[in-house]
Amino acid sequence: MKTTIKFFVAILALFVAAEAGADGSAQIGGSVIESTDSINLSAKVRQHWENDQWQYDVDGTYNFQKSSGEETTNKYYTSGKVNYSLDSKYYVFALASIDNDKFRLDQQRIILGTGLGYKILRTKHFKISNEFSVAELETDFETASIWRNSLWFRYDASPTVVVTNKYLVEDGNYARNQTSVEYKFENGITLGVGNLYTKDDYLSDNISTFNIGYQW
Repeated sequence: MKTTIKFFVAILALFVAAEAGADGSAQIGGSVIESTDSINLSAKVRQHWENDQWQYDVDGTYNFQKSSGEETTNKYYTSGKVNYSLDSKYYVFALASIDNDKFRLDQQRIILGTGLGYKILRTKHFKISNEFSVAELETDFETASIWRNSLWFRYDASPTVVVTNKYLVEDGNYARNQTSVEYKFENGITLGVGNLYTKDDYLSDNISTFNIGYQW
Protein backbone atom coordinates (compact mmCIF):
# COMPACT_ATOMS: atom_id res chain seq x y z
CA MET A 1 0.00 0.00 0.00
CA LYS A 2 2.74 2.48 0.97
CA THR A 3 4.76 1.72 -2.15
CA THR A 4 1.66 2.11 -4.35
CA ILE A 5 0.80 5.56 -3.04
CA LYS A 6 4.39 6.82 -3.12
CA PHE A 7 4.62 5.67 -6.73
CA PHE A 8 1.33 7.43 -7.56
CA VAL A 9 2.50 10.72 -6.06
CA ALA A 10 5.91 10.50 -7.75
CA ILE A 11 4.44 9.82 -11.20
CA LEU A 12 1.87 12.59 -10.84
CA ALA A 13 4.64 15.01 -9.86
CA LEU A 14 6.59 14.11 -13.00
CA PHE A 15 3.54 14.72 -15.20
CA VAL A 16 2.94 18.11 -13.61
CA ALA A 17 6.55 19.20 -13.93
CA ALA A 18 6.59 18.29 -17.62
CA GLU A 19 3.22 19.80 -18.53
CA ALA A 20 3.41 22.79 -20.85
CA GLY A 21 1.56 25.81 -19.57
CA ALA A 22 1.61 24.66 -15.97
CA ASP A 23 1.98 27.22 -13.21
CA GLY A 24 3.47 26.84 -9.78
CA SER A 25 5.70 28.23 -7.06
CA ALA A 26 8.68 27.37 -4.90
CA GLN A 27 9.66 28.96 -1.58
CA ILE A 28 12.42 28.63 0.96
CA GLY A 29 12.94 30.43 4.22
CA GLY A 30 13.02 30.11 7.98
CA SER A 31 10.63 29.02 10.67
CA VAL A 32 10.08 29.95 14.27
CA ILE A 33 8.93 27.04 16.44
CA GLU A 34 6.46 27.90 19.18
CA SER A 35 8.54 26.32 21.94
CA THR A 36 11.89 27.94 21.07
CA ASP A 37 13.47 31.10 19.68
CA SER A 38 15.50 29.13 17.12
CA ILE A 39 15.22 29.99 13.43
CA ASN A 40 15.13 26.98 11.14
CA LEU A 41 14.69 25.70 7.60
CA SER A 42 11.31 25.84 5.86
CA ALA A 43 10.54 24.94 2.24
CA LYS A 44 7.40 24.67 0.10
CA VAL A 45 6.70 23.82 -3.54
CA ARG A 46 3.47 23.68 -5.57
CA GLN A 47 2.61 22.90 -9.20
CA HIS A 48 -0.76 23.24 -10.92
CA TRP A 49 -2.28 22.85 -14.36
CA GLU A 50 -5.71 22.62 -15.98
CA ASN A 51 -6.95 20.83 -19.08
CA ASP A 52 -10.63 21.34 -19.97
CA GLN A 53 -12.60 19.83 -17.07
CA TRP A 54 -9.49 18.38 -15.43
CA GLN A 55 -7.36 20.09 -12.77
CA TYR A 56 -4.11 18.73 -11.31
CA ASP A 57 -2.16 19.77 -8.22
CA VAL A 58 1.01 18.58 -6.52
CA ASP A 59 2.41 20.28 -3.45
CA GLY A 60 4.84 19.65 -0.63
CA THR A 61 6.18 21.29 2.53
CA TYR A 62 9.23 20.59 4.69
CA ASN A 63 10.24 21.90 8.11
CA PHE A 64 13.46 21.19 10.00
CA GLN A 65 14.78 22.44 13.32
CA LYS A 66 18.03 21.82 15.12
CA SER A 67 18.66 23.68 18.37
CA SER A 68 21.79 23.45 20.54
CA GLY A 69 23.00 20.57 18.40
CA GLU A 70 19.77 18.58 18.90
CA GLU A 71 17.26 17.88 16.16
CA THR A 72 13.77 18.74 17.39
CA THR A 73 11.67 19.06 14.21
CA ASN A 74 11.84 17.06 11.00
CA LYS A 75 8.58 16.79 9.06
CA TYR A 76 7.35 16.79 5.47
CA TYR A 77 3.99 16.65 3.73
CA THR A 78 3.44 15.89 0.05
CA SER A 79 0.22 15.35 -1.88
CA GLY A 80 -1.15 14.88 -5.37
CA LYS A 81 -4.77 15.60 -6.36
CA VAL A 82 -6.85 15.35 -9.54
CA ASN A 83 -10.19 17.19 -9.91
CA TYR A 84 -12.87 16.65 -12.55
CA SER A 85 -15.54 19.35 -12.89
CA LEU A 86 -19.14 18.16 -13.05
CA ASP A 87 -20.55 21.68 -13.47
CA SER A 88 -19.76 25.23 -12.35
CA LYS A 89 -20.14 24.32 -8.65
CA TYR A 90 -19.43 20.61 -8.11
CA TYR A 91 -16.41 18.44 -8.86
CA VAL A 92 -15.13 14.98 -7.95
CA PHE A 93 -11.52 14.29 -7.02
CA ALA A 94 -8.94 11.65 -6.16
CA LEU A 95 -5.99 12.30 -3.88
CA ALA A 96 -2.91 10.72 -2.36
CA SER A 97 -0.74 12.15 0.41
CA ILE A 98 2.16 11.31 2.68
CA ASP A 99 2.47 13.06 6.06
CA ASN A 100 5.73 12.20 7.84
CA ASP A 101 6.79 13.56 11.24
CA LYS A 102 9.94 12.05 12.72
CA PHE A 103 8.90 12.96 16.27
CA ARG A 104 5.27 11.83 16.10
CA LEU A 105 4.39 8.47 17.63
CA ASP A 106 2.81 7.26 14.38
CA GLN A 107 5.58 8.79 12.26
CA GLN A 108 4.01 8.22 8.84
CA ARG A 109 0.40 8.77 7.70
CA ILE A 110 -0.44 7.75 4.13
CA ILE A 111 -3.79 8.61 2.53
CA LEU A 112 -5.50 7.43 -0.66
CA GLY A 113 -9.05 8.72 -1.17
CA THR A 114 -11.84 10.03 -3.38
CA GLY A 115 -14.49 12.63 -2.73
CA LEU A 116 -16.81 15.45 -3.77
CA GLY A 117 -15.95 19.14 -3.81
CA TYR A 118 -18.24 22.17 -3.79
CA LYS A 119 -17.28 25.71 -4.84
CA ILE A 120 -19.07 27.73 -2.18
CA LEU A 121 -18.05 31.16 -3.44
CA ARG A 122 -16.29 32.56 -6.50
CA THR A 123 -15.90 36.35 -6.86
CA LYS A 124 -13.18 38.71 -8.06
CA HIS A 125 -11.53 38.75 -4.64
CA PHE A 126 -12.83 35.68 -2.78
CA LYS A 127 -12.74 31.93 -3.42
CA ILE A 128 -14.09 29.34 -0.96
CA SER A 129 -14.38 25.58 -1.51
CA ASN A 130 -15.23 22.59 0.65
CA GLU A 131 -14.23 18.99 0.00
CA PHE A 132 -15.50 15.82 1.66
CA SER A 133 -13.89 12.46 0.99
CA VAL A 134 -13.56 8.90 2.18
CA ALA A 135 -10.08 7.45 2.25
CA GLU A 136 -7.85 4.62 3.33
CA LEU A 137 -5.39 5.66 6.03
CA GLU A 138 -2.21 3.71 6.70
CA THR A 139 -0.04 4.56 9.71
CA ASP A 140 2.74 2.77 11.54
CA PHE A 141 0.07 1.16 13.73
CA GLU A 142 -3.04 0.57 11.63
CA THR A 143 -4.87 0.62 8.33
CA ALA A 144 -8.38 2.09 8.47
CA SER A 145 -11.14 3.68 6.42
CA ILE A 146 -11.75 7.29 7.43
CA TRP A 147 -13.66 10.40 6.40
CA ARG A 148 -11.98 13.75 5.70
CA ASN A 149 -13.25 17.30 5.31
CA SER A 150 -11.23 20.22 3.95
CA LEU A 151 -12.29 23.88 3.82
CA TRP A 152 -10.21 26.16 1.57
CA PHE A 153 -10.30 29.97 1.47
CA ARG A 154 -8.47 32.48 -0.75
CA TYR A 155 -8.61 36.27 -0.62
CA ASP A 156 -6.98 38.36 -3.36
CA ALA A 157 -6.57 41.58 -1.40
CA SER A 158 -4.90 43.20 -4.43
CA PRO A 159 -3.16 42.08 -7.64
CA THR A 160 -0.02 41.51 -5.55
CA VAL A 161 -1.29 40.34 -2.12
CA VAL A 162 -2.95 36.94 -1.57
CA VAL A 163 -4.19 35.37 1.68
CA THR A 164 -5.02 31.64 1.81
CA ASN A 165 -6.15 29.24 4.50
CA LYS A 166 -6.82 25.49 4.34
CA TYR A 167 -8.33 23.59 7.27
CA LEU A 168 -8.37 19.79 7.17
CA VAL A 169 -9.91 17.42 9.71
CA GLU A 170 -9.87 13.62 9.59
CA ASP A 171 -12.28 11.51 11.67
CA GLY A 172 -12.17 14.10 14.42
CA ASN A 173 -8.73 13.08 15.78
CA TYR A 174 -6.42 14.73 13.24
CA ALA A 175 -6.42 18.38 12.20
CA ARG A 176 -4.15 20.43 9.96
CA ASN A 177 -4.51 24.19 9.37
CA GLN A 178 -2.22 26.04 6.97
CA THR A 179 -2.34 29.83 6.54
CA SER A 180 -0.22 32.01 4.26
CA VAL A 181 0.07 35.66 3.22
CA GLU A 182 2.12 36.38 0.11
CA TYR A 183 3.26 39.47 -1.77
CA LYS A 184 4.20 39.02 -5.42
CA PHE A 185 6.55 41.33 -7.30
CA GLU A 186 6.25 41.92 -11.05
CA ASN A 187 9.25 39.69 -11.79
CA GLY A 188 7.58 36.68 -10.07
CA ILE A 189 9.54 36.85 -6.82
CA THR A 190 7.39 36.47 -3.70
CA LEU A 191 7.73 37.32 -0.04
CA GLY A 192 5.49 35.62 2.48
CA VAL A 193 4.67 34.57 6.00
CA GLY A 194 2.73 31.51 7.06
CA ASN A 195 1.57 29.32 9.89
CA LEU A 196 1.13 25.54 10.06
CA TYR A 197 -0.80 23.93 12.92
CA THR A 198 -1.19 20.17 13.27
CA LYS A 199 -2.86 18.11 15.97
CA ASP A 200 -3.54 14.41 16.51
CA ASP A 201 -3.93 11.96 19.38
CA TYR A 202 -0.23 12.10 20.18
CA LEU A 203 1.10 15.56 19.39
CA SER A 204 0.16 19.15 18.58
CA ASP A 205 2.57 21.49 16.82
CA ASN A 206 2.54 25.10 15.65
CA ILE A 207 5.13 26.51 13.22
CA SER A 208 5.31 30.09 11.90
CA THR A 209 7.38 30.70 8.77
CA PHE A 210 8.78 33.49 6.64
CA ASN A 211 10.03 32.87 3.12
CA ILE A 212 11.17 34.12 -0.25
CA GLY A 213 10.12 32.37 -3.41
CA TYR A 214 9.28 32.49 -7.09
CA GLN A 215 6.06 31.94 -9.04
CA TRP A 216 5.93 30.80 -12.67
